[in-house]
Amino acid sequence: MRCLLLLIFSCSFCGIAQFSERSSAKKDYGVKIGIPQVNVLLLYNQENIENKIGFNGISAGFYYFYKKNNFLEFNGSFCATSNIPVPGPVTYVGKHELASALAFTLSNNYMTEMFNFGYGISMNNYNFLDAYRATGSDTTESFSTETNSLNLGIHLTGQLLFGKRFALALNYNPTFFRFENSAPWTYQHHIGLELLWRLKLKRK
Repeated sequence: MRCLLLLIFSCSFCGIAQFSERSSAKKDYGVKIGIPQVNVLLLYNQENIENKIGFNGISAGFYYFYKKNNFLEFNGSFCATSNIPVPGPVTYVGKHELASALAFTLSNNYMTEMFNFGYGISMNNYNFLDAYRATGSDTTESFSTETNSLNLGIHLTGQLLFGKRFALALNYNPTFFRFENSAPWTYQHHIGLELLWRLKLKRK
């Protein structure tokens, strides 16, 4: 697994480094805003594997075209597994479990007229909340346990384009290494369906 991860990282850095050789390219750049709609999180939680599905999140990033159909993108995102598909306060009663992921990705992308494909590296902070909220005025039985882990992995994305500004993206962020002493080589992932909007800032 270590050799495979090293190979993937090497390919990612090689693709990202290509932009320095494209001095004659039109250098478009801009920002990207995304709204994650559906999230699937597979997390390692104290020797247990938790698989959670839910909604909500937000993402933002910066992209730079170093060639006509190729661009680099740096992106930050927060994804959660809320029970409702729209942002808003939620009150939980009884036992409930929530998972979330804060991720930063750097990717190399190839765009056609209808599709965009990207690959790169990712840094993910996974959070898992296991809680119980007692009903009524008696809260003596309420408890809350929260775990966090920082993880390193890869980023893969496939996007269906709607014109030059909008896209529907399917993102896959598998991680293989945890920055912890216990079980550092552990597979976890985030799979998300996301609506994207790109805004061009300037062309050099």
